[in-house]
Amino acid sequence: PFQVSTTSTSADAITVFDLPGHGKLACICYRSGSTNYLKIFNVDNPASPQLLDYLPLVPGSSGIRNITRFGELLYICQMYPGASADDVLIYDISDPESATPAGGVNVADNSGVHDIEIVGNTLYLANRIGTDGQLLAYSLADPGSPLLLDTVDIPYAPFRLSITGSLACVQSIRSMTVVDIGN
Repeated sequence: PFQVSTTSTSADAITVFDLPGHGKLACICYRSGSTNYLKIFNVDNPASPQLLDYLPLVPGSSGIRNITRFGELLYICQMYPGASADDVLIYDISDPESATPAGGVNVADNSGVHDIEIVGNTLYLANRIGTDGQLLAYSLADPGSPLLLDTVDIPYAPFRLSITGSLACVQSIRSMTVVDIGN
């Protein structure tokens, strides 16, 4: 491996992918002052990434934990967004030069969603509730309005999530919990 270029930007979370008809995109979320931002770059020419869009996200959280993509939608996991804000922001990037809000997930009982993963048509959230938490599963049949399917209690404040096949491993402050998500 070798370095191709460096672009000056802050980043709390990043994802890179091919978006049909738009090339290779890098989406970066970060916090500056009291506002979170989304930057979308075209990286087809890695020597010269091109900024396509730069926008403030819905205010109210203390930062961004993770970002992932499903089709033409970005799912952005906020840290501690407050009772009235969405824990997961959903942005439509079908036109990467003009990303627009497309929905959200508000987890009523939480201290913060700390990680997200999408497997098939299901969105999984590692959700902290005080000193414990939950693994939440949402249907993406309507990707802009995820529907809660199931919850599994997780001890010790989960903060990372990794899924392979039918197993979800949730890392918390003091333990790793393995959950069978195959049923």
